Amino acid sequence: MIRQWRPRIAAAVIGYAAMAFTGSAQAAPKVVNMERVLIAAQLDQYRPGNGTTKGAVKSVKRIQRRLRRHNIDVAVDGNFGAQTVAAYARWQRHLGYTGLDASGMPGETSLKQLVEPRFAVKHVVRPGRRRAYSGVTLNGRTIRMLKAAGKRLSSSCVLDPTKGS
Repeated sequence: MIRQWRPRIAAAVIGYAAMAFTGSAQAAPKVVNMERVLIAAQLDQYRPGNGTTKGAVKSVKRIQRRLRRHNIDVAVDGNFGAQTVAAYARWQRHLGYTGLDASGMPGETSLKQLVEPRFAVKHVVRPGRRRAYSGVTLNGRTIRMLKAAGKRLSSSCVLDPTKGS
């Protein structure tokens, strides 16, 4: 009886091992979380002791590795600090962006060109369409942020943007 099962067990073990080596088994998709990366790009350089943004380290490291793959010198440490902002700005200039479009803040297009097809970009942040708010033309994301900040200050607080603010 045991002899009959040995070939079946061996075949099952070999099949499982083959799936593990060839990647046939369902693997978790590798992603870059744009929302967390943007927060890291805005805050990490001001954190004491090279602090990092919670939930962004893996995505930032993936970006840093991709930058290095394009011969842009940057440390792979998960911190989107000043060095990574400068490196990302070089990447944006390499793509032909200038001025504020090459600020080192990851945008949807430059990020996708850097990391795809190796990684999928998830939680994409878009500015939204522009419209008037308190006499100033702003994008939808900025308007939502102003309203949310005003509510945090007090229920009756309205933050009015001014030119250059």
